[in-house]
Amino acid sequence: MINLFDKKELHKGINFLALKHPIIINLKNKYGEPDFNKGTTGIFHSLIRSIISQQISTKAASSVHAKFKAIFPKKNFIAQDILQTKDSKMKLAGLSHQKIKYIKATAEYFKYTNFSNADFEKMSNQQIQKELIQIKGIGPWTIDMILIFTLGRPDIFPIGDLGV
Repeated sequence: MINLFDKKELHKGINFLALKHPIIINLKNKYGEPDFNKGTTGIFHSLIRSIISQQISTKAASSVHAKFKAIFPKKNFIAQDILQTKDSKMKLAGLSHQKIKYIKATAEYFKYTNFSNADFEKMSNQQIQKELIQIKGIGPWTIDMILIFTLGRPDIFPIGDLGV
């Protein structure tokens, strides 16, 4: 499976496309190769951030996310940390009651399945979709974004995305 975060794979793919579509050569010469960097957070943290970002501006989401992270003494909080945090404390970070429910549902899922990033990396896109859709507050669009931007899967077309 191709991984968009692997520079060699990306270079190979661009060269393949350039042979089939000469305009790619012009784009590559003008703009260089794309630089896809894998984020430092895993699937659990990416899902939490996605929930926080739902239906609010990017600026507001960044502010709420920073306040949410400040609740936890450890930088890499885990599911158990969220489950032990009172809703009232999360509300002070700017989260709605519904988003708190979704975040806690995500934490419960990860606590009970005990899936790691490595587990998800081994799964097919369909397996990941089947798993994550079980979490209340996580829908097909969010899963597509996780597949693309957290796992680097190139074969995703998010048809529910208004920007596409």
